[in-house]
Amino acid sequence: MATTNTNEDSNIPEASFRTEVTSSGEQLVFRQGHQKLPNGDEYFGEFVNNRKHGKGVLRRNNGDKYEGEFARGLYHGRGTLSLAEHKVAGRTVIGWKY
Repeated sequence: MATTNTNEDSNIPEASFRTEVTSSGEQLVFRQGHQKLPNGDEYFGEFVNNRKHGKGVLRRNNGDKYEGEFARGLYHGRGTLSLAEHKVAGRTVIGWKY
C-alpha cells in the first residue's frame, strides 16, 4: 500500500487521501473531503477515485439531504433521506443518482 499526502490533480478541495494498488494493478485513491458541485449541492464524506463512495452527507440545493452510504457516486445501502417536506429513515436506497 502506498500513501501520499498531496492533493494535486484533485477536484475535491482540502481532502486527505491515501492510495492503494490492487493485486490486479488497479490504483485506488481513497479520500475524505468536501466537494461543492456546480449546481450548489455539497457533499461531505468518503470518495474512491473521485466518486462518492462510502459514508457521507449530500445536501442538495433544494433543501433535501441524504446521509448514509454511497457506491460509485450513487446512493447505495443504509441511509436517511430527508426531503424538504418529508423524511424517510432507516430505509435502504439503492442506485439513486445524486
